[in-house]
Amino acid sequence: MNELKKEMQSRWNEHADSYDSSEAHGLSNPWAIKRWSGLLEGKQGQTLLDVGCGTGFVSLLAAKTGLKVTGVDWSEGMMGRAKEKAKEENLEITFVCSDTEALPFASDTFQNLTARHVIWTLTDPVSTFREWCRVLQPGGQAIVDYSPRKGELKAYHYRQEVESQLPLNRDVASSVIADMFCEAGFSNVQVQENSHIHPKTETEEESIHTIYQFIATK
Repeated sequence: MNELKKEMQSRWNEHADSYDSSEAHGLSNPWAIKRWSGLLEGKQGQTLLDVGCGTGFVSLLAAKTGLKVTGVDWSEGMMGRAKEKAKEENLEITFVCSDTEALPFASDTFQNLTARHVIWTLTDPVSTFREWCRVLQPGGQAIVDYSPRKGELKAYHYRQEVESQLPLNRDVASSVIADMFCEAGFSNVQVQENSHIHPKTETEEESIHTIYQFIATK
């Protein structure tokens, strides 16, 4: 792991204990829960890889829906919280600590893949999407969301020098990202646009946030 990624990993380890309490992350937002529950509907009994699982928002929802879930994250701190919550709710979820850009799984392993609030952190999106495509079974589906970063690029989650090296940490057109999925080997890439109110935080005023949902088939 290079120094850039080590710094990013350290940031999430440091904020693991406070992550769930931030309204900006939407973990208790009924709109987000309803949206993701709907996306997982009808997939009971199928396998799912939740990349960048964080503290387990999608992983726990999927397990409650009846999917066989594996969550992967490079932050031991964030994943530790996910494990605690899964244990509290008596949910069987496998958690693996790994870089989501280089997955430790055989090709054609999973029927589904999810990534919530992840792709803005990627250093090489196309290469990562290709890796995600690799671990999906033929006909498998990736469900990935993206919230474009509006306004001037400045230090938010990381130092500005770090944030400037993340290609999707800005306002990138959904059509451009859809083309990236196709370049990585996916087909039939569908894009859904959703909007919701993003609450006021220490660094941002309340605003309307747009989220693009990509549903891509291998």
